[in-house]
Amino acid sequence: MTEHLDELQLRALLAGSLRIEARCALLEHLSGCADCADTLLALSEKLPLAEPPAGFEARVWERLPAARPEGRRQGSSESLRIYSLKVCVALAATLILLFSGALKRLCDFVPEQSQSFSQGIDYVTQLFKGGIFDEP
Repeated sequence: MTEHLDELQLRALLAGSLRIEARCALLEHLSGCADCADTLLALSEKLPLAEPPAGFEARVWERLPAARPEGRRQGSSESLRIYSLKVCVALAATLILLFSGALKRLCDFVPEQSQSFSQGIDYVTQLFKGGIFDEP
C-alpha cells in the first residue's frame, strides 16, 4: 500500500470493524508512514471516551466482595499479625542458633555418610531425644 490511508479506513481501524487481513495491511502501512500515523493519532484524540454500561460498577462489586470496603473479610489483619509473629519467632530462633554456636554443634554431630538433608535432620532429632546435647 503506497498511497495514504483515508479517514474512513482509519475510523474503521479505530472502531475495530476490519477483518484481520485488512487490519494487518493498515497496521503495516502505519508502521512505515508517519503522516498516516499522525492522522490516526489526531482521529483517536477526537473520539469521546467510552462510558461503561448502566449497572457495570454494581456488577463488578458483586463479583468482588472482598475488595468492597464494607465487605472486607473479618480477621484478615489478625491473620497477618499471626503470620508476622510466626515469622519473627522463626527468625529469632534462627539467630539464637546461629549466634550461640548451637548450629555448629548440630553440624558437628551429623555423620558424613548422610545421604540427604532429611536423613541429617532425622539423625539430629534422634540425638536430641537421646539427650546427647545435655550439658554434663
